[in-house]
Amino acid sequence: MEEIKKSCENCSHFMHYYILSSDGYFKYIYAGFCGNSNIRYLTRKHKKNLTPCGYWQPIKIRQTEIKERLIYKMKNAARDMNDILQIIKSGFFD
Repeated sequence: MEEIKKSCENCSHFMHYYILSSDGYFKYIYAGFCGNSNIRYLTRKHKKNLTPCGYWQPIKIRQTEIKERLIYKMKNAARDMNDILQIIKSGFFD
């Protein structure tokens, strides 16, 4: 298995700063902060370090959590849309 190089940039806790580019898209810049609540606030804000702290986790964990939350929210949205459709079909707004 390939060894993952540990750095703040590829840690699941690292949050990139974004800017709005001139073409209207959000792009991340090479700076951010650690979102881990175990890290003191004053040491969280930093550029990408080459040597991460002891709380480093692979970014894959965060991607999995985001995917699970997205699926949950999409299912709830589909349920809500179905409820709205039933209200419209019932003639409520006629």
